[in-house]
Order: sequence, then structure tokens, then C-alpha cells
Amino acid sequence: MLIHSRWSTCNVLYGVTFATPTKTGYDFVGWYDAKGNKITGINEGCNAKFSDTADLYSKLKTRTTGNISVTARWTPHNYTISYNLNSGSASNKTSYTIETDTFTLNNPTRNGYTFTGWTGSNGITAQTSVSIAKGSTGNKSYTANWRLTDYLITYNLNGGTANNKTSYNLETEIFTLNNPTKTGYTFVGWTGSNGTTPQKSVSISKGSTGNKSYTAVFQKNVYTITTKNTGRGVLSDSSKIEYADNTSVFIVPANGYTISSLKIDGVSVTPVTKYNFLNVQANHTVEATFSITQNKKMELIQKGYSWIDLKL
Repeated sequence: MLIHSRWSTCNVLYGVTFATPTKTGYDFVGWYDAKGNKITGINEGCNAKFSDTADLYSKLKTRTTGNISVTARWTPHNYTISYNLNSGSASNKTSYTIETDTFTLNNPTRNGYTFTGWTGSNGITAQTSVSIAKGSTGNKSYTANWRLTDYLITYNLNGGTANNKTSYNLETEIFTLNNPTKTGYTFVGWTGSNGTTPQKSVSISKGSTGNKSYTAVFQKNVYTITTKNTGRGVLSDSSKIEYADNTSVFIVPANGYTISSLKIDGVSVTPVTKYNFLNVQANHTVEATFSITQNKKMELIQKGYSWIDLKL
């Protein structure tokens, strides 16, 4: 190589710098030679300056020659996963790489709501099962979708009747249960979701959650049979009798007396010595009047009683 005598310095191209490659799902780390050394090219400094022939040859002696093998090294790119849980809660991965094994998103929970599915990177149709497969790439974003949960209200009315709601949700306005009725019984209260102590007033507040169950507690009505007598004779004592039960009142005149009048609830009936109450559903009164017989009058007069004493 001839160097013109009037050149004070010259440039010579004798090296190369490697280009940066790309690979889907990976970040380029660098080029490495067979010895594991990171290199960016061969004989770089492609515009090396030399001042004369001796300088040129001196620089050329340091260059790399022959076939060279270089290897690109990569690291998996880290992709982000973002979530809009819309007030729900869930524990899920927030990143992944192309080499991450397939995984399925954990579905979120939200008090008073039912999860209807994810939308976002999986599409606009809500899906309750979403997975990111091994080999996937790109940042992901998912939104949780919800609907109000309808909770059931069940009742055991124990033979009573009542008209009440059978469902509610988190946003239902506060309401109070209508108490049931049952012929011959008195409503004591509700037990169940409100506790074991009967309560006559039970409400479900706005913001409540969970299925509810209530049992109506009744007490059988107890009625009174009141007895009263005038004259000489006896009646069964006043008594208590439960709804729909049967009982009898005995009406027994004294010796020499007869039942001259018998009233049931103020209404005169044919005198009897035993009055039966069947299927009792109310309070009752029994009034009996006893009168002396003619034979008894004569007997007493013979014993010296006067007409006035006998109130004849």
C-alpha cells in the first residue's frame, strides 16, 4: 500500500459493529463470543487514523482475522398485568413473561355482589375463567364485572299465613316483616336469622347480605269458662281451656232443689246437669239458678220453717 507523501494522516475501514437484533417476547442482552465475552463488533474503530505506512501496519497487526462465531443472548421481557376490580378484591399476578407457565386469574369477590366475569384483554364479553397461556406476550388489563346478588328469604309459618318478601339484595330499602296470623293462636314472634329469642318486629336493613330464614312462633290461645250460681247447688269451678279443646261443666242442684234456669253466655238453654263445650274458640259463661222443689218446701214446713223463712 502506497501512502502519498503529502498526506499527513489517513483513515482506513477495517472493522464492523454488530447490529441489535429483535426477538418477540425477549429483551436483547448482547453479543457474546465463544469465550463468553460480551462484544459489540469485530475490529471496531472502523475510522482508525494512521499517519504513515509503519503506523498503518502496526494497527493492522492487532486486528482480528478468521471466522468468528458470536451468539445473541436474551432475557424474557417482563409484561405488566393491571386490574380494575370495581370495589372487589382478589390476589393475582401483576406481571408475566413469555416463559411463564399458563395460569388462570383468581376471580375477585365483593360483598353483596356476584362476579359475572372479566373483560379487557380477553375481549368485551365477560368471562368467569380467564387464563394467560405460556408463550403469550404484551401487557394485559382486566376489568371485573358484577351484578347484585339476590338473597333468599324463607319462612316456616307453622300453619299461619303472612304475605312477605321472598328475596332482597344489598340495595333493597329497609323493610319489616309482616307478622303472620293463625286461628286460635297468638303470634309470639319470629326466630331464626334474627336469633333464638322470638321478636314481634323484625326488619332487614338496606345493606344487609346473606340468605335469611324465619320461623313463626305461636302460642295456643287459652279461654276461660266462668261459672256462677244462684240458689242451692254447685257448678264446676271456673276453668281454663285451650283452643279447640273440649270440656264439660257439671251443674248439680242440692237435695230438694232443681235447676230452674241455665244460661250459656247470657242465653237461656234447657237446664241440664252437664253442659258440654266442644271445640272451644272463645271465653264462655255458665249461669245456673237453683230453686227448691215443692216436696222440699213441705218437708221444711213440717219441720217448723215458716213461709217467710222459706221465702215463699
